[in-house]
Amino acid sequence: MNRAATGAQRLFLIERRKAEMENRRLLVSIGLVMLFLLSVVGTNLFFTSAIGTNATGGDAFRQIGIIAACVLLVIAQVEYPGTRPPMAIPISLAIVLGYCVLSLSWSLAPLISARRLILFGLTVWIVVRAVGDLGAVRTFNILRWTLVLLLLANFVAVYTTPLAVHSSSLGETGTTAGDWRGVFTHKNSAGPVLAITIMLFLFDRKAVPWLLCIPVILLSAYFLYKSNSKTSMLVLPPAILVGCAMLYYDPRQRFLVWAAILGALAAAAAAMLYSPTVAQIIDDPQAFTGRGRIWHVLLLYVRENPWFGAGYGAFWQIGPASPVYRLDNSWVAHNTGHGHNGYLDLIVTLGIPGMVLTVLVMLFWPTAKLLSAWQIGRQRRALLAAIIFYCALHNLSESSLLGSTPVQILLLIAVVLTHHLAAQSEGWHRDLRLRIEDRWKRLAT
Repeated sequence: MNRAATGAQRLFLIERRKAEMENRRLLVSIGLVMLFLLSVVGTNLFFTSAIGTNATGGDAFRQIGIIAACVLLVIAQVEYPGTRPPMAIPISLAIVLGYCVLSLSWSLAPLISARRLILFGLTVWIVVRAVGDLGAVRTFNILRWTLVLLLLANFVAVYTTPLAVHSSSLGETGTTAGDWRGVFTHKNSAGPVLAITIMLFLFDRKAVPWLLCIPVILLSAYFLYKSNSKTSMLVLPPAILVGCAMLYYDPRQRFLVWAAILGALAAAAAAMLYSPTVAQIIDDPQAFTGRGRIWHVLLLYVRENPWFGAGYGAFWQIGPASPVYRLDNSWVAHNTGHGHNGYLDLIVTLGIPGMVLTVLVMLFWPTAKLLSAWQIGRQRRALLAAIIFYCALHNLSESSLLGSTPVQILLLIAVVLTHHLAAQSEGWHRDLRLRIEDRWKRLAT
C-alpha cells in the first residue's frame, strides 16, 4: 500500500513538474516573441525618418517592451522555482559584455553608452533564458510561425496601404522609392528577416511539410526581390550554399574546413589591404550607394583611435559630441545612423581589440563548436551554420553586431543554441574545455 501510494505521489509530482515547465515555457515564448517583434517591427508601425547623429533619444516604448519581456521571464522563474535551472550566459558572451562595460570608462558619451549597453545586455539575457528553456525545436518553431505571420502581414500591408512601399513623397530618398518594406521601418530591415525565413524553411524543418515550405519560401523570395534589399539578396545564396555543404559535413573533416576558412579569410584580408581596386572603392564616395564615403570617414577615425575607439555605442547618434562632425560635414554627418559595416563600427567604438574579441566570440568560437560537436544533427548544423555565415557577411554592408537589430538577435539565437547543443555533445570543444579546467584547478591549488 505504501509503495503504491509512494508511486502515485511520484507520478503526480512528475506530471505537476511537466505542467509547471510548460507554463514557464509559455511565458518565456511570449517574452521571446515580444523581443523579436520589437526589434523587427518596432513600436511605431510604418514609421519612416531620416535619423541623424543628433538623435540621441531612444525609443521609450521599445525600451519598456524589452523590460516587460524581462519581467515575464523573471515571473516564469519565480512562479515555478522547482523547474529546470535556467541556462547561464556563456562565458565568452559574458567576456564581451564585460569589455563593453570597460569601454564606458573612455566613452565620449558614458550615459548614452550605458543606456544602450543595458538594453543590449537585457537582449542577451532574454535570448539565453529563452533558448535554454525552449531548446532548439521549440525556438525554431516559434520563429518559423512568427515569421509566417509577419510575411502575411507584409503582403496585406503592401496591397492595402501606400505606407508599406517606400515613396519619395514621404520624404525618403529617390533610390528607395518603389521598394517594398511591408510593416518594417525600412527595406534593409525587411531583407534579413525574409532571408532568415527562407533558411528556416529550407533546413531543419522537421515535421513541416514541403507543401507549406515551398509557398513560404517562394513568397519570401518574391518579397525580398520587391524590397530590393541588395545586401540580403547577395548574401543569401552563399549562406544557403554553406548550409547545403553542412548537410554532407563530417566532424572528422573539421581541420580541412578550418584550413579552407582561414585561407579564404587570409585572401580577403590581403585583398582589402593591398588591392588597388578595393582602395579605389573606399575612396569613391558613390561606391556601394554611398557607403564608400561613410567607410572613408570611419577609417579616418580608426587611424586616430585604433585601440580604444569612442566607447560602446558612442560614435553615431550621440549629439554634438560625435566625432563624425569633426571628420565630415556632408550627409554622412547629418543623415547617417550607422557605418553600414559592422566590423568598422566595432573598431570605431571598441577599438581593434574589441572588434577582434567580438568576432572571435560571436562568429569563430560558435563555428568551431558547430564543426567539432559530434551529436548535432546535420540539418540543425546546416541551419545554424547558414545563419551565422549570413550574419557574418551581412555585416560587411550593414551594422548589427552587438546591437538590438533583427540580425543581431537572430545571430544571438544561433550562437546561444550552438553553445546549448555543443554542451550536450562530445567533441574537440569539450576536450579543450576539460583541459582548460584541469589547468585552472592546478594553478588554483
